[in-house]
Amino acid sequence: MMPDPLLNFVRAACLAALALVASASAMAQTAASPAASKPAGALPAAPATGLGLTPAGISFYQDLGGKAGIDAIVAEFVTILLNDKRINATFEGVEPERLRAKLAEQFCVVSGGPCTYTGKSMAESHEDLKINNAQFNALVENLQLALARRAVPARVQNRLLARLAPTQRDIVTR
Repeated sequence: MMPDPLLNFVRAACLAALALVASASAMAQTAASPAASKPAGALPAAPATGLGLTPAGISFYQDLGGKAGIDAIVAEFVTILLNDKRINATFEGVEPERLRAKLAEQFCVVSGGPCTYTGKSMAESHEDLKINNAQFNALVENLQLALARRAVPARVQNRLLARLAPTQRDIVTR
């Protein structure tokens, strides 16, 4: 069964927000000296209300493949982002390995994994980037493509996108 257009929009918005947040955080922390690079904010942990569990009792983090699965998804996602002519200029000056690390932390945290996000808040990371909705949507499309290429089930993709969706309001500034 194909998801309705609203669900596709929410999915796209969540994914785009996550990548842009990690990108901005990576750029900001790359420019900072190692001694001064303390996190200014963190993503909230996945809710402890049972929302992080599938009906079979397997955690959302494990649904994404745990650390190895998240690392593979993020590697695919960053490769797609850096090759997308619509938005790759946003990532100029970003160290790809740092971007991968921040995105992996974010995915891990929002999926309820045993991680801590060490980057800046979404608002702080993106305040000077002047990201618009078209750029955000392109990023979400790229995340969806990466998830599909890694054979992540649609229900798991939707959960990830739903968890990331609220970051859109802190990322899109124009």
